[in-house]
Amino acid sequence: MLNGSEHGASAVLIAAAMVLLVGVTAVALDVSAAFNEDHQDQNAADNGVMAGALEKAEPSPDEQTMVTETLEFVRSNLTAEFTGPDDPAWIALWEGCSDSGNPGWLPLAEPTAWGSGTLDCISQTTSLLRVRVPDQLTDAPFSGLVGTRALSTHAVAIAKAALSGNAPPVVPFGVNSGAGPGETCLSSASSGTAYPPCTGSQTGAFGPIVSPWFGDFGTHAAQCNGNTLRWFERNLVWGLDHQLSPWPGAAGVPNGSPWPGQPAIDALTDLHQDECVLDPDGNATPQDGIPINGVKVDTGFPDPAVTNALVSNQTFDGLPSRLQLPTTATRPLMNQNTAWNVDDVGPWAFLTDDVGNPMECRHSSYSSLTTTADKTAMFAACLGSAPAGEIFLSTITSSPRFVWAPEYVYDSPPGSKFNPIRGFRPMFLAGVWFNCPNPNSGNPCGAVFYPDKAVTAPVCDGVFPSCKKLTVDQISTWILPDSALPQSVKDSFAAAFDNKEAELYQ
Repeated sequence: MLNGSEHGASAVLIAAAMVLLVGVTAVALDVSAAFNEDHQDQNAADNGVMAGALEKAEPSPDEQTMVTETLEFVRSNLTAEFTGPDDPAWIALWEGCSDSGNPGWLPLAEPTAWGSGTLDCISQTTSLLRVRVPDQLTDAPFSGLVGTRALSTHAVAIAKAALSGNAPPVVPFGVNSGAGPGETCLSSASSGTAYPPCTGSQTGAFGPIVSPWFGDFGTHAAQCNGNTLRWFERNLVWGLDHQLSPWPGAAGVPNGSPWPGQPAIDALTDLHQDECVLDPDGNATPQDGIPINGVKVDTGFPDPAVTNALVSNQTFDGLPSRLQLPTTATRPLMNQNTAWNVDDVGPWAFLTDDVGNPMECRHSSYSSLTTTADKTAMFAACLGSAPAGEIFLSTITSSPRFVWAPEYVYDSPPGSKFNPIRGFRPMFLAGVWFNCPNPNSGNPCGAVFYPDKAVTAPVCDGVFPSCKKLTVDQISTWILPDSALPQSVKDSFAAAFDNKEAELYQ
């Protein structure tokens, strides 16, 4: 039995517990309201960044539209109400907003109706858009018991404007504007090793392209640190990861015009050089704006990068090389004790049998030929006949040998320089020369590999199994006439670089 003093103590304890319970419940209500606001902030950030990214994904994005669309969708999804897009309170929120999570990103200009400043909380890289919703205050009347009258929330969202689907690869070799259909040299060893169709002690006819990976179009880290071998590997395997566009002045330069020299190139207007800088977060951005329509032509044949990227399984990222990408038939390359199974299907496999085409441009004409030399000679005759209509099936795009290359405005000699782009040329990778001595020695190359799915013997420098280490010394390509391709192939290439899609980026 409790005495009177104990009854009083119990009442005090119960009263204190009730006060504590009510206080906790009240604070929980405030916290719950803040959680709801935080959820609404995230919805606003997600919807706003997607609205802006959809504009960013347009072929010619307008930054003012990107900003106004972002702001409108954020405003319409917030709990707080504003009188309109030019509400002074709304403007003050964004002009006072700071985003500590975007060092190196480029803030977008505020709407012209607001002023001439930038909005730190709406920023972008080459293909990413970031939105930080300004702090939103939620009334917390019950939390006043612990000295808090309002709870602050905000949200961040990032969206990516990426190339839609699998973009046809643009490989890091350029062709001169005067080059016609047929086999041509892409590159040869800088030591002067050159066999037809490569000639002279130069880096092929054109030189490889040094094009940094801007990085956030793909899943691989950006590379702007000067490691050109890594750039080259990725460019050759997967293609350039950003859009190159023709130079506006290209129409005034006749095909095959001599290169005017670097000072003249530097003086050109509307030439955006294909360079990038790496921000503190590792995002790559163009050096002087978008679109990027000039490429840097490097000296020297970047071996072993070209060997790794073209035929081996030793790329920087450890992924298959270009000629190991999915294919219908392969032939082994014996590299010492390692077999690389590379694509072995020639361009003649993708010819139609249209009776309107010359005999050398019909698929059935190749069935009776037994050697690769005979097939390549007939295909050369096909391209030399300048077929006027479509001679290829649309399935040619399934071949890893089918690529596109930038076409230079000028007929540029090899060297370290920038050259504007006229457009793109379709190509089918042809011969690969391995382990070649100097042509003056009179000795043949260790191995020369042209595609021919009827041949099954391994390509090997030496008698199997005593194969030597294979090193690529030069490569060639067949330049295809645009008219020979189905319209759907040409349209899909144009669409791949004109059409991008927006998605929330994690």
